[in-house]
Amino acid sequence: MNYDKRLGRLRVTINDNGARDHGYGHGATIECPDGWNAFCPVQTLTVSVEELRDLRYLIDRALAHAGG
Repeated sequence: MNYDKRLGRLRVTINDNGARDHGYGHGATIECPDGWNAFCPVQTLTVSVEELRDLRYLIDRALAHAGG
């Protein structure tokens, strides 16, 4: 399974290489540059797919609280 999508500055990649060392199975990588140009450092977070689902839940709750 491979998934690689970019939206604005955010990029999400899912493959079976990202978190295998931790026993997660498939790994998810979330990337966000610190700015808008190509030379800015990129912050990278590698999580399991289950943790990605948890993050989605937290974001949905935050948007509901913000009225969005």
